[in-house]
Amino acid sequence: MTDYTISMGLRTTDRLDPDELAVYVARVREGDGQALADFRAIRGAVRERIHLDLAPQFEAISILHLHAVEALNWSSKTFAGLHDDGALDEAELMAFDVLGGLAVRGLKVMEEVAWLLEGGFKEGAAARARTLHELAITSMVLAKYGSPEGQHGDLYQRYLDHEGVFVPTVARDLVVAGGDAIAQTLDADVLEILTKRREALIEKYGTDFRAMWGWAAVLLPKRTPANMATVSDLVEPGLMALYGMASPEVHAGSQGLRDSYEFVDGIRHYVVGPVSHDSGYVRNLAVTFALSLLEMAVPAVIEAPDGKRVDSGAKFLGALDVYARAARADGSQGEPQEHQDQRDSSRSESPRGSNPHV
Repeated sequence: MTDYTISMGLRTTDRLDPDELAVYVARVREGDGQALADFRAIRGAVRERIHLDLAPQFEAISILHLHAVEALNWSSKTFAGLHDDGALDEAELMAFDVLGGLAVRGLKVMEEVAWLLEGGFKEGAAARARTLHELAITSMVLAKYGSPEGQHGDLYQRYLDHEGVFVPTVARDLVVAGGDAIAQTLDADVLEILTKRREALIEKYGTDFRAMWGWAAVLLPKRTPANMATVSDLVEPGLMALYGMASPEVHAGSQGLRDSYEFVDGIRHYVVGPVSHDSGYVRNLAVTFALSLLEMAVPAVIEAPDGKRVDSGAKFLGALDVYARAARADGSQGEPQEHQDQRDSSRSESPRGSNPHV
């Protein structure tokens, strides 16, 4: 152990002479303007470099977003009309509302991923793409197993009720962190109501309902833990490797340190800014999962019991797929567009879902 005493933290500033500190801060501030200009110039250069290679892809993501919103609004209006006409019951309408809501969340996250990638922050984009992965798996499982007329007709309700398992803990944590102001709102009576609701849900759905993915526990063999891996295997076995790749960007494990520094001439330098190289796999995953969510929420064809076609979202979905392919294309690197298209079309299709409810 060193014989030196090393003190850390802001409290050590109490030892500083206030006048000396004021002089130092004033001197530092004299250079703030130039430092900030340099800072912005570096980030601008990174962003410009990224757009030099990937402007068409990011434009395709934006257009995909715009058309997806239109498609989802059409779907919502269409399903509401079918419900009003008696063609959909309450449970069926709720199912489509849930799938639509998941797709909307997915679009927001896809935009966040694109924004971070455009700025050169690939780690943050990977973290948000991991959320998209969870949303897609959730939607696929609900669409595949949750038909209101099927064996697990209450699966959508389980999904909606599941948040009640965690609310009491969050409420208590808020009381501890927020002090008297929060405690007046989340008083003992409110906490008791939330706790009783949690207990009622666990009694109704079983003890496995307490797990993070407990709403899907009913689909798993007994004594099988309900987690992302086991639930994902219900619809897309083998995708957990992709999920795990983003783990260091989400959690505080030591793996995340690998991109924190680099050595230059034998000296370690911390790396805290954006990078200009393309993280194509993150962009590809984000767009693919977003498109999968849309396929769960936008009906390709709606047919009456007599087989007559009532309506169709096939053109919506076809156009969305075209933009998704453009968004997933490799960076230009001076390569002709037709070569990019050929390589993209020859690439094995990424996992997609389909909605058996329609």
